[in-house]
Parts: sequence; structure tokens; C-alpha cells
Amino acid sequence: MPARLRVDSRYKGKAILYRAVQELGLTPRQSISAVDTVIAQWREALKRHEDVVLPVGVLKVRKGPAPNRVFRRGRLKNTKRSLFDIFRQPYTVRLLEPKGLEN
Repeated sequence: MPARLRVDSRYKGKAILYRAVQELGLTPRQSISAVDTVIAQWREALKRHEDVVLPVGVLKVRKGPAPNRVFRRGRLKNTKRSLFDIFRQPYTVRLLEPKGLEN
């Protein structure tokens, strides 16, 4: 009987990848290690602002939206400032379709 994977419910996408890699002939521990290693390498590449090429597209780091200027009265005590810059996400990751892909 094959070993069952115990996967946290938050990681349903990873569980699909674990099972797909496991069907290629790896043990459950090896499949989890392989998938986690690949995803860690993607994260490291994105931290360096490099593109990650996937079969479904390209992951690219893009500059996020400009900061919003917000006027708030009395939000901070002991300060006379009432105009604040709120920075949201300075960078975002987008999946762009490859140019040669035709639907």
C-alpha cells in the first residue's frame, strides 16, 4: 500500500504537485523535497529580480503601484503631520504568457 501524504489544507496546490511528482516513481518524502526545492529556487530567483520561465508562462517581478497620499487628522499624537504616504506592495509578481503560446 502506498504511503499517504499528510498535507496541510492551506497547500492544496502543492499537494497536487507532490502527487504528480510521486506518480513519476519517487517516494512521498522525495517528492515533497523535490517540489519544495524547486519552489525555493523560484523564490530566490524572484528575490534577485530574475525571470522564472515555466511551461505556462513567465513569472516576472514588476514595480508595484505608487504610494497613496492620505490625509488623516489626529492619527498620530504628538505630531503635526496630517499627510502620510502609505506604501503598499513595492514589487509584485506577475505571470505573463509566452509569446509563442497560441490559444
